[in-house]
Amino acid sequence: MSFECSRRSFATLALASLLAPSAASALVRVRPATVLVVAGLHKGHLTDPNYSYDDLNKIIKDFKPDWVGLEIRPEDMAANPAYVQSWYPQEMWTLKNTYGDKTFGFDWFGDDLNSQPIPVDWRTTSIIKVLEGQSDTAEELKTPDKQALSAKLDAIRAQQDALLAKTNPRGLNDGRYDALCVQYYDTLKQYFDGTRFADISTFYTARDAHIAANIAAFIKAHPGDRIAIVTGADHHGPVTRYIRETMPDVKLRRVTQR
Repeated sequence: MSFECSRRSFATLALASLLAPSAASALVRVRPATVLVVAGLHKGHLTDPNYSYDDLNKIIKDFKPDWVGLEIRPEDMAANPAYVQSWYPQEMWTLKNTYGDKTFGFDWFGDDLNSQPIPVDWRTTSIIKVLEGQSDTAEELKTPDKQALSAKLDAIRAQQDALLAKTNPRGLNDGRYDALCVQYYDTLKQYFDGTRFADISTFYTARDAHIAANIAAFIKAHPGDRIAIVTGADHHGPVTRYIRETMPDVKLRRVTQR
């Protein structure tokens, strides 16, 4: 074999050895995360005979999660326990205490509060809370068209309450309540449109979007892990829809407990 041929053979082998790891790595598929999104009742767990705090805790435990996502702002996860308990539902801080470093927060109360503690008087002085309080007696919401929408909101809420009164964990998470929430918030937007209260719907939509995006970012950063998400029932639909639409490889599990 000539020197030139030997040199070409060596170069070919060297190139192959360099490409082999890349080719092999290209064939390695990253395992998608397995995600369970659980709709909770907040204070309703105290009195609901079909869906207690114990029922919720068992659902999470049976899933055997690597991580548990909670409806708490990320910046509040390391805050003083008394502060956390004053702002968040019982199931959230109880699960935080149970799973410790395996928990993460995903809630959002507005960009103005990012990286800041929630002011003590936020429930009474924030713009959104003030508007919510004023909307009950606002004259601009007493026109015939707005009153018709108000009646529609009452009818949808009655359907939600009827479902909550007889449902169990599986029933609350099977999509029926999610569909009613879509109807409710779409109608609420129409109800507030054209008035000073439109910011309320804008805030609700923005909060759902931030919650879903925060959860999705965590899922993407933890491929192959088992991640339980615990959120209020009204957020269940927006979160699951966002995951399905933007992360089709994620294994999205359903709550099966009755």
